[in-house]
Amino acid sequence: MSMEKPKIGWIGLGHMGLPMSRNLLAAGYPVAVYNRTRSKSASLDCPFAETPAALARDVDILITMVSDDASQEAILFGPNGLAAGLSAGKTVINMGTISPQVSRDHALRLGSLGVDVLDAPVSGSVKPATDGTLLILVGGPASAFKRCQPIFDVLGKRTFHFGGHGQGANAKLAVNMMLGLTLQALGEAVVLGAKTGLDVGMLLDMIGDAAVASPIVAMKTPAIRAQAFPAAFPLKHMAKDFRLAVAAAERSGAAVPLTATAANSFGQAEQDGLGDFDIMAGRKIGSRSLPAFGPALSCPPRSHGQRCTRSAKKKSLCAGSVAALFGGGVNLADAFPFLQDLVDLLKAIMARRWDVVAIGQEGVVVGVGVADERHQ
Repeated sequence: MSMEKPKIGWIGLGHMGLPMSRNLLAAGYPVAVYNRTRSKSASLDCPFAETPAALARDVDILITMVSDDASQEAILFGPNGLAAGLSAGKTVINMGTISPQVSRDHALRLGSLGVDVLDAPVSGSVKPATDGTLLILVGGPASAFKRCQPIFDVLGKRTFHFGGHGQGANAKLAVNMMLGLTLQALGEAVVLGAKTGLDVGMLLDMIGDAAVASPIVAMKTPAIRAQAFPAAFPLKHMAKDFRLAVAAAERSGAAVPLTATAANSFGQAEQDGLGDFDIMAGRKIGSRSLPAFGPALSCPPRSHGQRCTRSAKKKSLCAGSVAALFGGGVNLADAFPFLQDLVDLLKAIMARRWDVVAIGQEGVVVGVGVADERHQ
């Protein structure tokens, strides 16, 4: 005789949360949701709670998928937060990436209410979330883990129980540290190849067959070729994960010099307005297409006498970054030898919602970037 499925409350309908909650509904779980922006729940055929507290009162297991420590704190303990509606015997699972220290603190505070807590961040981006093939990295009591395993089986292809509270978060930082460094190297390799005159397509073919090939390289290569970068993993989240990894390394005494350098690069890129772009953002100058990443995205201070400017509502590439990549920019006469080239570029900008950022000194094109925002 099959057991009745527990009622699940889901909070966070961003890039990852929406397909994950949809998979639980498809598997027959009774799911209710809460999200700051109610319209994001429109595609889900399930109840919507007006507050996290109201959601907590009506379900057995609460799953949160929000982006950072502050958001998780607000969802749990802010006005009308989950804690206000929780009671003994319920379970809270955090599947977002927050610091191990905060994970342990939240588990302690919720535990005082008689609530079981698991930190269960995931490895994988939008496609694995949609396909139900994520890796799920769990920290918390074995009894709660065993009870929630059927839920994890719907959401992922494999689950790892790393130990007590915060250990899932530590595992996530370790794997994302490697992910970011791998993509940093891929971006820099392609920029170097393009700058030295290599055929970028051939270079990507070679990398795909070399010892450095990996699933994430294979996943991002088509985006580089197509110069299409939907935000499967926004750069701001990678910057945040690097900051958390550096902090965890400092607390534990681990030496992570490459990670510290990458953290600075990603942090600068985020400050330069690239946080809402995919981790492998692209640039397109005339008929030449080049990927840009990490330090290549960073605008040198007052590069070419310019400073980055952007509105509060619309993020765009920093003005000096493309000029810096091309060693001083691309003169319009060289970039657009035929008027048709310019027409084609403008059509691409309009079709893909690209935003020409600026024309710099002496007619230099210094920035073209995707202006599509995908906030949680």
